[in-house]
Parts: sequence; C-alpha cells; structure tokens
Amino acid sequence: EMCIRDSTCSDESAGCSECMNGFIADARDSLCKQTCSTSSDIPHCSQCDSKQSGCSICEDNYIVDPVDGRCKQICLKPTYIKHCEQCASSVAGCGKCENGYTLKIEDNTCRQTCKDPKDMQNCEQCFQDNAGCGKCVNGFTVHSINSECKQTCSTSSDIPHCSQCDSKQSGCSICEDNYIVDPVDGRCKQICLKPTYIKHCEQCASSVAGCGKCENGYTLKIEDNTCRQTCKDPKDMQNCEQCFQDNAGCGKCVNGFTVHSINSECKQTCSTSSDIPHCSQCDSKQSGCSICENNYIVDPVDGRCKQICLKPTYIKHCEQCASSVAGCGKCQDGFSLKKEKNICLQTCNSPSDITQCSSCDTEQAGCSKCFDGFEVDPNDGRCKLTCSNPKDIAYCEICSDYKAGCKACQNLFIAHPTDGLCRHVCPDPKYIPHCLKCHASFAGCDECSEGFILNIKDGSCDNSFLTIQYLSLIHIS
Repeated sequence: EMCIRDSTCSDESAGCSECMNGFIADARDSLCKQTCSTSSDIPHCSQCDSKQSGCSICEDNYIVDPVDGRCKQICLKPTYIKHCEQCASSVAGCGKCENGYTLKIEDNTCRQTCKDPKDMQNCEQCFQDNAGCGKCVNGFTVHSINSECKQTCSTSSDIPHCSQCDSKQSGCSICEDNYIVDPVDGRCKQICLKPTYIKHCEQCASSVAGCGKCENGYTLKIEDNTCRQTCKDPKDMQNCEQCFQDNAGCGKCVNGFTVHSINSECKQTCSTSSDIPHCSQCDSKQSGCSICENNYIVDPVDGRCKQICLKPTYIKHCEQCASSVAGCGKCQDGFSLKKEKNICLQTCNSPSDITQCSSCDTEQAGCSKCFDGFEVDPNDGRCKLTCSNPKDIAYCEICSDYKAGCKACQNLFIAHPTDGLCRHVCPDPKYIPHCLKCHASFAGCDECSEGFILNIKDGSCDNSFLTIQYLSLIHIS
C-alpha cells in the first residue's frame, strides 16, 4: 500500500523500488517499511533497523510487523486486542475486526467504523479509511489510540473531577476519588457499580462510568452520564424557559432563576444569602441556597429554604409533608399549596372566597391583591387590615412585617388570624361575658349568648338591643 506503483515497479511480484514519503524500500523483501531514523519515529520501537527501514526491536508486548516495519501489539488471541475477531497471521496486531469496527493499518488495531461523522460522538470528519474519527468538533481532540473524540484537556481544570490530563491532551487520564475516565469521551464520570449510586438511574454504563439508562421521566446527560428530568417542553419543569436540545433538563430559566450545574433544574438565583428568605449561604454557582437557617432545609426542586416538615402538624393546614421534608407536599381541603414556600394558603378560586380580596393568586393559593385598606399576609394568603403604625389597629403593639394586620397585641389581647385585628384572649368562654364559644385561635369570642352580638373589633359580646339603638341614633343624626 505504501508503494508508488508506476514504471519503477516491473511487476507486483518483483516488489517495490520506490515508496511513498515516510517509507523506504527494504532491500531484503522489497516491501515499503516506515522510515526509522530514531526509535521515536515509530511508536513502541526500541531500536531501528540498521538500514532505517522499519523497527528491528519493539517494546515489551509489541512485535515488528513484517509488512510495514511498524511495532504492533502481539496478538496471540483476538481477545488481546479490543474488538478484534481474528489475529494477523504474523501475530502483529489484529487481522480482522468485529462488525462495526475497521482495521487501522498503522497499528493493526480496531477503530469504530466512521462512514459518517454522526456515527461517532463529537466527530466532525471521519478518516478516509473509515477507521475512526479524523477531526473532532471544537473542544474535543482525536485520541491517538482509538481515534475517538475525547474532551480536550490542556489542564485538569478543563474537565470536572479530573486530576491529570492525558499526555496527548485528549481526555483525562486520572480522575478524583469516586470518579472514572469514560472511554467514550475521556471525561470523568461518577463510578456506577449499582444503579442506586446515581439518582434516577435504572442501569449503569457497561464501563461503570456513570449511568447507561435512566428511569422513566429522566434523560441521560452525555456530558456526565447522570440522569436529568426529561424536558421536551419548558412547562415540564418549574421556572424553565427553554429546554436543552438533548431534552436532559432545562437549558434556560425564567428571570430570577439559574440552571443548576448538577441536575439542570431551575433554582432561585442566589447572589447573596439575603436573596432567599432563611438562607445562610448561597450555592457556589449562585443557583439556589446551600445552607439554610435552623428549622429550614433546601428544597431540591427550586433551591429555596423551606420549613422542615417531619410531620404534617409542623405546618398549618398541611395534610402530607413533601418527600424531601422541605415544606408541605399536600394541603388539607380548602387550602392550596404555595410552591414558593411549600406552605398551605386558603384556596382562592374566586376573590369572593376570601374577605376583602380583589384578585386571587395564579396558583389559587391565597389572595394576591386586596381592596384598599387591606394587605395580603403571605403566611396565610388572607387580607388583613393595613397596619403601617400600631395606632392603626386598636390594642396593637407591633404591626406585621408585611403591614398585614397586627403582629403583637397588648396584654390580654391576641391577633385574629382572619383579619389581623386584636381581640380579647379567649381560652374559655367564661373569660368574655355572654360568650358561648371561643374562636379556635383563642382570639375573641366566636358565638355569643342570645340577645348579644359579636363585636368584631375586639371579640367581645355586646348587647344587641343597645347596639341596634346606637346604630339607629347614628343613622338619624
């Protein structure tokens, strides 16, 4: 093959007298051997032939190929060389490859057949002999041993979890603990001896470099062989604006959220811990919180800090905790889950469902806007009397943080959960004259004796006759 077949060759049986560039005709057999001025000219060569026509002595486990003078891996059995079906008769490398692989003449090894660049990952152009990829896409380098495209590795920081790059800069050669080099792309993947080693993995890769098959609803991310939530439509994932082309997670999040590097989910952007309520430390990539305050935990879905929920009773109106224990997962009847905090707010299908509400929340969890003079309490979604100053509400000492009702009332008074007004403390009806039943929150009376009417301002029971008389006098005046 390395012979220039023209008039310089009398006939094929007579051998070759002039070879292609880089080869020299061996006077002993008239075959074209690779020129060998120094042993470094031929991989795995220890000593050149005295005539510089090929190698004469190869390194251990290699033998001189009598055809081209190169050093080929000794092949006593096909299993000595990957994807080899039959050894060469000279035992210098493979003579025939398995289906799907093509013999590389230079070293008689088997490379993945590449007739179209799409046949191989990250390949831009195949070799002319179809034995592997000849040119990789940007960011990848052809590996000298198997002609596959490995991620370019100039320094170990180029590849996550890589400790040392390959000598040819094609992929990583040594990974950090618990990671292994993927023979396909040269990246470091998490070791996967059992599917349970990787979240949502159904079957490990045959090379144990990451996952090979994901559970339903999840798609394999080739870059690290982990499983990401399948995203064919941005609506498939919370706060997602655009899916990745490979459908493995979200590629772009809505404003205020950042794609998390590990699971491609949208986490609330966290530049400083104050960006997320109850957050003590942001994630290093600014995608969500990494450490929350006491009694709070990071929600793996959106990266926010949610109240720890070990039992539904930990959160008001909660029926079932979230599986991650980050807040509530299911609310009691009449209440809806507010995903931002995983708390239960009064269901608001129509503004009339909540007193003084003018517009319901988009998730139907509480009111989003109240009528003038009232503010939405984000803790329960109800409309409370506006409290800019404690004097705005009778018996109030401290206004709510959100100006929604009173937060702390004077002694013997307590804030009512529905409207934020301060009512008489009512642990027992006898505490309020003419009261038959206290409110469940102990804030005032809930039911008065016959002839008496509930005063919503302080939760006391007023004489109905006197109240009606008073109202009549006001009307006349």
